[in-house]
Amino acid sequence: MSGVSRYLAINRIRPKYPPHEVLEDLEPLMSAHGIVATYLAHDFEIPASERFIPQAADRGNDVDPLPVFFEASSQVDADVVQTPRNQLLLALPEQLNRSELFNGFRQAQQTALSQAVWEHGVDVLRDRLASQKKRAERGRQAILDASLDVFARRDMATGNIVELRLHQSARIINQLTDAFSEAAPWYARIGMKMNGFVSKLSRSAGELVQKFNLSGAAREKAEQIREEFRKGAKGSLLSGELLCERYHRHDVLGQMRLETTNEQLLTTCDLAVQRFNEEDKTALDPDQLHRMAEEMWRQMSLLKKLQHGLTPIAALFASFAAAAMVPLDGGGMLILMHASIGELLLATGFTGLVTAWNGHGTLKAMELQAALQQLADFVAVQCDSLGVPRWIESALPPLTVVVADRTYPLPKPKVTQRESADTAIRIWQLRQSFVDQLHRCLPRC
Repeated sequence: MSGVSRYLAINRIRPKYPPHEVLEDLEPLMSAHGIVATYLAHDFEIPASERFIPQAADRGNDVDPLPVFFEASSQVDADVVQTPRNQLLLALPEQLNRSELFNGFRQAQQTALSQAVWEHGVDVLRDRLASQKKRAERGRQAILDASLDVFARRDMATGNIVELRLHQSARIINQLTDAFSEAAPWYARIGMKMNGFVSKLSRSAGELVQKFNLSGAAREKAEQIREEFRKGAKGSLLSGELLCERYHRHDVLGQMRLETTNEQLLTTCDLAVQRFNEEDKTALDPDQLHRMAEEMWRQMSLLKKLQHGLTPIAALFASFAAAAMVPLDGGGMLILMHASIGELLLATGFTGLVTAWNGHGTLKAMELQAALQQLADFVAVQCDSLGVPRWIESALPPLTVVVADRTYPLPKPKVTQRESADTAIRIWQLRQSFVDQLHRCLPRC
């Protein structure tokens, strides 16, 4: 107990050990523990101990003799028998000051309390917070890595991300269809029925396919492209089962130290994919998209526009319809299609459209921002499903992704945050105002 005077008393010492030798042996112990004085008592049952028993002490009686403790001295030839009473242990209480004792006791208690609060309280909380932050960071990064298997198109040689793919939702396919059809010249629409073309953005995949009203050749083209999409030849697919496989590949659960069954994980992944499909509201800038479509049509020569078996608008509709049809006929499994706009245009066979699209930095930037927003929303949905914090200011920094050698932070998710039924990782903060007040009330020793 720091702050309190410490005394050492040793009983039944053999007479062959004089006081100065005992004191010399105890010096390291006394220095280490701050011992003020040492009191010794030799074994009174041994006659040879009489020369080490002070006469000034009450030794009891023959029936119940008492040991006599005296303050040890480093003096070699000290006469212990003549030790004055004030150097005996029984006189120590008379020499102690009660006020000083109480003050020392109070200080010792305060020091002990301070150590308990700061070392076993505040420091432990900070250590656990740091541990939870590391788990959350590893978990979020693993979720992002699993998500990039779907969103990222990589260079086959280096593995670097070339571009991000878009979730080809009904909203985005509607925007693309409207922009290209409204900007298309009259000769590009030959053979295409335009009845009831404009539709609301909230249509389901089945309703969206009906909107295209494809001719026979265009429908065959759409089926061909759809099969290429579903086989993974173009773009990428997302389902609960595929997401579960990617979790195992990137050890998502291991990074967060979570234990769950494959059935539970598959259910979690299914619900995450379903929720992302329902709540993904990302849209492209309609004005930029319309201007882009007009310019792309102007850049295509008339010969290239008509030399294919399908007119350009029919080929475009076939590609867009194929993306819309991917989730259909999935055997009850929800499958989401991810592809860049360039990949959709490439599927039409009109390479000029791809060149025109990729040649506009502003349009590519628009697509990248939309893809980053979708990626952020999908990561947020998975964090909610697994009980992982999305992002906490000053505690968990925003996630970043490197695309074409440039680093981009993920934007703030737009999907509403939902509390998980089983929170895996909790992040808390010690308020600085609380720490400051604690310092004033109980300073750290």
